[in-house]
Amino acid sequence: MLEIIKKNKYTVLFIVLFIVLVIVGYQAYSILVPNENRAVYGDRLDGIDEVMITSDQMTSINNEIKTNTFVIDCVSDLKGKILYVTVTVTDDTSVDSIRSFPDVVLSKLDDAQKAYFDVQVIFTKPYTELLPQLEAAQKKVDDLEDQLASATAEEKTSVQASLDAANSELQAIEDQMSFPLIAYKNAKSETFSWTKDRGNGQ
Repeated sequence: MLEIIKKNKYTVLFIVLFIVLVIVGYQAYSILVPNENRAVYGDRLDGIDEVMITSDQMTSINNEIKTNTFVIDCVSDLKGKILYVTVTVTDDTSVDSIRSFPDVVLSKLDDAQKAYFDVQVIFTKPYTELLPQLEAAQKKVDDLEDQLASATAEEKTSVQASLDAANSELQAIEDQMSFPLIAYKNAKSETFSWTKDRGNGQ
């Protein structure tokens, strides 16, 4: 054995160096490129594998909610410790009509999952009629603000009156847009809290 090693010492040395480099390279990769979830969430996802929400559960949530005729679409997505469920409903859907949907989501989860994951259900509408009106009203306000900035002293009173009326019109349209709405439940909470989503500027 020793004779073979002596005769092939350069080959053996190359193999040993190669193995060492592979080990060192792997360790360096692990340090420089850590697990994506670990990098983003740290230790917050410890134990998630034991309570993971499955794709079948999310499909069941989507399908049950979509049995309602006023639901256009429902999509569920799990990110970290939060289950996001986005429900798009028709423009004429009332808030009371969707109040039970968060409970539908919870009914598809077991107790361990409810205690581990936060749940956010966001309700949106396409606003096929109101959105064009909103855009037109906003443009009118913007144009009048530009006019006011360059108006003479004699013109300012008239332009300001038009701007006030345009702002009132814009506000009236925004008041009709009660959606998006968000129902959110922290894992430590028993109930959902409801808020209006201001993120879209509506």
